[in-house]
This record gives sequence, C-alpha cells and structure tokens, in this order.
Amino acid sequence: MFGISFSEILLIIILGVIIFGPEQLPQIAKFLGKWFFAIQNSLSKLRNDIYNQTGLTELVQARYDLDKIYNEVKNTVISERYQQNTINHNSNSNDDNKNVIEYYEYIYYQPELDFERQPELFDL
Repeated sequence: MFGISFSEILLIIILGVIIFGPEQLPQIAKFLGKWFFAIQNSLSKLRNDIYNQTGLTELVQARYDLDKIYNEVKNTVISERYQQNTINHNSNSNDDNKNVIEYYEYIYYQPELDFERQPELFDL
C-alpha cells in the first residue's frame, strides 16, 4: 500500500508513540483521518465539477451509446453473413462464397469504428 512495507509502517508507529506518547497518538490519528477524508472529498467534488463543466459526462454517455449501437450493428452484420454463407453453402460455390464475404467485409467494416481492434482511439 502506497509503496510502504509493513516494517516501515511499524517503524512509523513506534516513532509516533515515542515522540507523541500513547495518550496523544489516537487524537493525532483521528485528526489525520479527518484531514485525509476532507482532501479526498474535495478532490472528488473538484473532479465532478470539471466533468460537468467540460461536458465529459456527456462524452462518456455518448461513448456508451455508440458502443451499444456498434454492438447492435455488429450482431446484425454477423447474422446477415451467417445467412448469406448458408445460402452460398447450399449452392456449393466456394468462389462465390469468398466474393460475398469480401463484399460484406468491404461494405460493413469501418476501421475507424472498430472498438475491439483499436481501443486506444476511444479511451477517454
């Protein structure tokens, strides 16, 4: 935790008891806990304010909506390919089957919208 090992934490506690005494140590720990909580709370509020003022919440929501639409389109394309492959397998024409698959890949595949192959383009 925080790059501090157990022995270092134990040393800090022992030094705290020696310097402040066992009577004041619980009060100091309580003060530090309140201070740490106040800082965390302030940072959380600041982060939320920045998100709301810059419109990042809308961008995150738009990304989730686009992911949903992408998955729907992808499932539709997969089902159409499956149906087309079924039709082509019944006709026993391998060359036609390859041409149809290449045609559908050409029409439906858009690399700029490929979340799975290029996730770094869509990280916020």
